[in-house]
Amino acid sequence: MDEKTFLEKMTELLDVEETPALDAELANFENWDSLGYITFLSMANKVSKERVAPKTVQEAKTLADLFTLVKKG
Repeated sequence: MDEKTFLEKMTELLDVEETPALDAELANFENWDSLGYITFLSMANKVSKERVAPKTVQEAKTLADLFTLVKKG
């Protein structure tokens, strides 16, 4: 997954009007909650060649951290 596609998907997942920057902190998004976490995990496991471990998603602090998990796919 490339950066542009990732940010488009995250804009939709986080339900924000403007595309966020990769360095944006997840804690600043109202919709980064348990549902957002599960939705991201599902999307990540569909696009990644390797299974994304739930713990690595929980440890993510920024969108860049999440992008690192899916860009290999």
